[in-house]
Amino acid sequence: MLNVMVLAYQGRAPEDVNARGVADLRRELFDTYICEVLARNRQTARQYDAKTAVRRLWCLAWWTRRRAGDRTAVPRWMMPDGWYGLSLPGVDYLTHAVCLPALFAALTAGVTLVMLAQYGVLAGLAVAGAALLLVHLLPHPWQKHEGNGPDRVPLFALILFAGTAITVAVTVAALGLVELLTAKPALVVEGAVIAGSYVVELIVFHDNRRRLLLGVRLAVVVAASWITLSLGDPTAFACGVAIGLLIAHAIRMLKSLPTDHLPTTADKGWRMDPWVAGGAVAAFLVALVLGADFASPQLEAVAGIVVGTVAAKAWRRRPPVLAGPLSRLLHDSLLRWSGYLPWHRRAFLQYAADRHVLARTGRAQYSFIHLLVRDHLAECTPDELAAKVDRRIGERAARTQAGSFRA
Repeated sequence: MLNVMVLAYQGRAPEDVNARGVADLRRELFDTYICEVLARNRQTARQYDAKTAVRRLWCLAWWTRRRAGDRTAVPRWMMPDGWYGLSLPGVDYLTHAVCLPALFAALTAGVTLVMLAQYGVLAGLAVAGAALLLVHLLPHPWQKHEGNGPDRVPLFALILFAGTAITVAVTVAALGLVELLTAKPALVVEGAVIAGSYVVELIVFHDNRRRLLLGVRLAVVVAASWITLSLGDPTAFACGVAIGLLIAHAIRMLKSLPTDHLPTTADKGWRMDPWVAGGAVAAFLVALVLGADFASPQLEAVAGIVVGTVAAKAWRRRPPVLAGPLSRLLHDSLLRWSGYLPWHRRAFLQYAADRHVLARTGRAQYSFIHLLVRDHLAECTPDELAAKVDRRIGERAARTQAGSFRA
């Protein structure tokens, strides 16, 4: 610490130092300490640039202070829960302007592609229309964020392809389960799910107008189901109902993702409709390239999709069960993607321990060397401190180069 004080105050008059407040002196002192220890060249398995290192230290310090109070220990596992209040502009931008459009497009593309291949063009259009309608309806929890980033295109592509693959797998599994159960048991299960949701709605809400609307919707669903089953293929109808329920529930879950941990205000100027339409168009193009038979429509599947979508509207006021954990998992992943958390936790903690920001307290156990260091990192502006670290690295490099020239 004496060496750090020499670095912080060298070349300055004592009167100038004494004239400043204690908080300013402490901030300057610990800024100098962080800059000095991160600027030193030490042999570790992995190296990190100043911006990445400071961002990760800041995030660990912020999270540790919020969760552990006056303890300095870094938890062994960084769980995605408990990040409430940590709203970063870069992460907000990636959530609302990159991840949500990719997820909506992937969901629509995956379901539309499977239904096109299985039941023809009308079923694909019905799925795309249902998705577009559900996304367009309120609430709109997403915001319009201005920004740019070099990693947004790879992130969008990764989520789009992974989301489409997962959606295709889930949709095929749902259709296979319905066909495995055969039509009557599958319709009994779907009817029980729909009836259960309506009963809960009738119990929870005491508004007579809402109860009347639920009763009318239930009557429409029952009548449409009876007419379709009496005239057409019950298996195709049961598959359509399952897909209608699936896409309605999935879209409501995606709508819940950005509102779980981020303080959002709905911005009606930011639309997801073009991304949903784009996903549907992409599915039609892929199906055309793969040689799907567009000339064999099954109207029973189309009717089932409509019935399932209409029946699922009773769930719109209750948040999906998995929305909270998925939202926090998305936030945690974006913190890592943006460089605020390490992907390989042990390697980064060892890096920070080698530079005397953390101390190893046991096997795979670390803590900040002091509460003051942790609190200083939690209260700093990461990018500004990283710029100071870069300047210190430049100063040390220039001094080393000057010494080699003199030699």
